[in-house]
Amino acid sequence: MVLDKDKDIELMQGDILKRTPSSFRGQFDLVFAKHLSFPLVDLEKALDYTKKVLNPKGSRLLMFDFMVADKGNLKEEMFSIDSAIKDNLFLVRLNQMKLRKEFNEYRWKEIYIIKNAQKEEIPIIKINTRSLWFISRDELDKLLKDKDVQVENESREPTGINNLEGVTIYGRFQ
Repeated sequence: MVLDKDKDIELMQGDILKRTPSSFRGQFDLVFAKHLSFPLVDLEKALDYTKKVLNPKGSRLLMFDFMVADKGNLKEEMFSIDSAIKDNLFLVRLNQMKLRKEFNEYRWKEIYIIKNAQKEEIPIIKINTRSLWFISRDELDKLLKDKDVQVENESREPTGINNLEGVTIYGRFQ
């Protein structure tokens, strides 16, 4: 959509946790990072990367989306069941989430069960295990202060996972 409206803009995609290519240093006016969910030490790396790639003579803008929660308000375990029917297939997804407080992380196990319309034996059971990392509001504020990020605007939205919210920060490095 951006490229359709302005031909002078160049968009690049990369891994914010990898080493910054020297050709990227100081080359960007905006860094946009969405759905960040990894440990605090990696969030620090992400902000360091961002600071390196932003143009020191330009606006130095950033937009970061964090997962924020207070550990004391979270349930130890949660379960959910989703189902869907499409054509001749029936899908059930079971979600089991267990809080690992010492790591500020939910371990998330998804089990998919797929049957065909003839109710034959279950042909596929697929298990995915993922982690959903979050930080506390105090940790987020301290991290942004330590990295000299001036927050200009912020929006919050619930994630649907108990008391865990997405916080999008719009700001600049000082």
